[in-house]
Amino acid sequence: MTSLSGDDPAFLISRQIADDWEEGLKEVEMVHQQTGNHLVTVNGAGAEVLCYGIATHYRSREKKKVITFAGSYDLHLVRESAGWKIGAFRFNSKYVE
Repeated sequence: MTSLSGDDPAFLISRQIADDWEEGLKEVEMVHQQTGNHLVTVNGAGAEVLCYGIATHYRSREKKKVITFAGSYDLHLVRESAGWKIGAFRFNSKYVE
């Protein structure tokens, strides 16, 4: 998500990600997220996924009620005994309106 913030990429545990999203989205009343055109390349116990996504956030209390984020995602998946898990996640922002 650093393409939105300008921060350096970092490795975070799932709890940190969930806490950051909970804090960042607490004022957002409604969210619509949509992804498509998933291109998946499986390499044994790993997989690379590219897809495009758009998210709309709605906040009735703000002057600008709707913010739209558009971009693509790069995901690295890892197959474990319990199933596939996300090992790396990158959002590449194209625009924010």
